[in-house]
Amino acid sequence: SERERRIRELLDTYKAQMHGYFDLLGPAQLRRRFAQIPLAERKLKGHNLLGMYRGRADWEQAIDHCFAEWETGAADALGITEAKLLLIIQLAYGWSDRRLAEELDVDMAHFDTLTATLVALKRELATLLYVPTTLTRLQNDGFTTRLDMEALKELQQNAMAATARTEAVKDCLATTIVGLYDGLRDWYRRTGEGRVASVKAVIAAERVARDISGVIIFDRGHHLAWRRGVCRPGYQGVAGLFSELLGDTRETVMAVLSNEMYLSYDPSDPITHRIAEFIHQEIMQGEIAHAIFNLFVSGLGLPSTAETDLRARFFERIAAFVPTLMHMHAARPSVFHRVVLGAIRKAVKRMKLGISGDRLLARMHRHNLHLTQLLRTFNDYGLLAVHFQEAHLATVEQVSGARQPFFVVTMPGDARRKQLMYDLTARIVDAETLPVTAVIVSSWARTGWNVIRPNLLIDATATRDVTAWQQLRGRAIRARRTWNNDCYRLLSILIGHHLLAGQEMSADELEYGPLDDALFELLAAITSPEVETRIRMHGIGALSDSEREQLSVALMINRNKVTHIYELVKAAGSGSQVLYDRHTKRWQRRESIAAKHAREIGVDIFSGQKVTGEGHAPLLYVQDPRTDVPAELQVHLQNAIDDRDAVLVSGWLEHHELM
Repeated sequence: SERERRIRELLDTYKAQMHGYFDLLGPAQLRRRFAQIPLAERKLKGHNLLGMYRGRADWEQAIDHCFAEWETGAADALGITEAKLLLIIQLAYGWSDRRLAEELDVDMAHFDTLTATLVALKRELATLLYVPTTLTRLQNDGFTTRLDMEALKELQQNAMAATARTEAVKDCLATTIVGLYDGLRDWYRRTGEGRVASVKAVIAAERVARDISGVIIFDRGHHLAWRRGVCRPGYQGVAGLFSELLGDTRETVMAVLSNEMYLSYDPSDPITHRIAEFIHQEIMQGEIAHAIFNLFVSGLGLPSTAETDLRARFFERIAAFVPTLMHMHAARPSVFHRVVLGAIRKAVKRMKLGISGDRLLARMHRHNLHLTQLLRTFNDYGLLAVHFQEAHLATVEQVSGARQPFFVVTMPGDARRKQLMYDLTARIVDAETLPVTAVIVSSWARTGWNVIRPNLLIDATATRDVTAWQQLRGRAIRARRTWNNDCYRLLSILIGHHLLAGQEMSADELEYGPLDDALFELLAAITSPEVETRIRMHGIGALSDSEREQLSVALMINRNKVTHIYELVKAAGSGSQVLYDRHTKRWQRRESIAAKHAREIGVDIFSGQKVTGEGHAPLLYVQDPRTDVPAELQVHLQNAIDDRDAVLVSGWLEHHELM
């Protein structure tokens, strides 16, 4: 990100000023002073206070070898890796930076100029770094003029964990030039903001370019430690990405891990209560209740008046019964039999339906295996609704320091209900009545997770798994429920090719097309009245090839969806997944990453042609993927995908290419 880039620049400048500080003090003088300190004292300061070779069984031999090299090192240079030599001198004599400079008789005007530059760097870093411990080190009084030897002696004498002592020493040494750098250099390795910001940039660019029906983000399965109080996940995995998306009023976010899920918090309209209501109304009172009633009456040939009366009584009882399960913590099938079915049985007996009535009563019996299975599912969903109704409220601290509340819903321990919960997450994402705009999942959801509505998928894991791309494509090809057999029929007529049969249409079919009322209704939604009238009067043959193609594309976009899939690749540091080709002057994916696309067929987003290999999944970057910032990427991506959906659909409709 821009912030990360600026932090690195400031740290590089600080490091350069440190080299100037070493040169000012004189490397040869520093090595002589270091050698004058008794070896035992140097080892005590280096190992116990500065944490040198901590955790190594042979630390004494290692530190002896290191100190010997420092004593005999170059007389005209002192490297960053030797900086602790200077700290050991200061700890041994109790000198601040200014006192050390005076003792070594250096140019104090030069020292003051260097100090002023470092103070300015400190001020800017304090506006960019948010971690409280780092801010404390940056804002300590007495920079270069004070060294708290009393606190350091106390730390040396106190019994405490070695890691805690080392961090406390860094806090004390933050008033020195080298000590502050030692406490800041971890920020070279603190990455993740750019990754999170890149995900946000992709979503923002997509929302500008086209309508987004939902977003799925795959990330690594890091949990939020919400049970311990305020959690601070940084930018890592599902937990970090979820926490950084909180607070954006445009997004209602859900993160699903294998044993718990997190949801955005809105006190005026809690999403967890809406999900519980969705379970009660759509699943329990809807699908399962209808399945139970159909189990009772199917094939009995009941009089229509009797069936209508029983239907009204049954669903009235169900509607009254479900709210009583609001705080249920154990399945209660016997209560269902007594409260709901008891009244229905009495009504059936009063109707005197003869043998059909006897069969109906037998189907309502508690020993009916099919009824038992349906009631088990009914009660399982009731218990899942309680999980949402009684969701935990927790707090996460974002990297900026802002705190955001969120809901935690734990997964049930029962394996059957846990599988239902996984299925339910897909239902929640697909439900038009629930405002979830983005869902973040770990690797469990790559396969066997049937989601339909989202049309934007982002894989933020930078995985090398060759099957990952195929799994993502599997998520993308699930058609919307509005895409039905009539759509297939109309599309076949428009392109002149039987899609399901895999053969060309006859001349008569191409000219007139077997259009019926259902197909004309589809045409009315995607074309102008003038074109529709022309088709009704003269048949499908009245359309030009260009008009047929335009209507085909419009039908696909209107009734189906175009899903964009993004994979983030690692561009810097160890394990970089891209490399620069000096001959073509272009960045390319490494062979292991490109292999994921080698055998796949897709449409090139720019040319609209079907291609194999990585051509259908272009590597998008602005100038240099190592230094591009998300804001630049968003603009570049927005321009790249603008108006591309029609091109992609048109390319896929070229049935004679690479089938």
